[in-house]
Amino acid sequence: MKMSNWKLQVMVLDYVRWIATCLVATYISAFSVGAFAADVPAVDDFLVDEFGKSRLWNLDVPRAEVEAVVAEFMNSYNAGDPERLAKVLEKKVITEHGEQKSQEIIDEYGEHFLATTARYLNLRNARWQKTNDGVMSEVDFSLREQSKLDGKDRDYSGAVRFYMNKTSGQWRIDQLYFAYNPTSDSNSSHK
Repeated sequence: MKMSNWKLQVMVLDYVRWIATCLVATYISAFSVGAFAADVPAVDDFLVDEFGKSRLWNLDVPRAEVEAVVAEFMNSYNAGDPERLAKVLEKKVITEHGEQKSQEIIDEYGEHFLATTARYLNLRNARWQKTNDGVMSEVDFSLREQSKLDGKDRDYSGAVRFYMNKTSGQWRIDQLYFAYNPTSDSNSSHK
């Protein structure tokens, strides 16, 4: 199996970022740094995963179930499968664009998937927090996509927040917020 050059570059870049994160965490363990740092809880209240290594899990929700929702979001995005993505969303989802029906979000993602030939979304460094009616995960992301229009690769990075509640025995995303780093190719129009 041959790995494309850009996927290898993204993997190497992610590894370098992980090393840098570990070094920074060693020196600044008392502070929470992120796109939403103002309301992120103290370190003892959330989990930080780096390549699947847990530092802490003290929430009274099943870890595997909520992690599976975030993983399925990433995997369905990478597969370009809007119907699969729909399975992890509530019927109405609040995003940075306001409240939307999940079908509207799925249609937007479907159009976006049709406009790209390849997508590589990588989620890492999950920080978890219990909310009044569920759980919130803030996750760092990097994304590389290839446009069908011009064939160019575009890179994005930042943080995404997933708010999840359990309804009918299933954890689903009911709020979804992306915050793009200023150095991303785009920080306003990308879904």
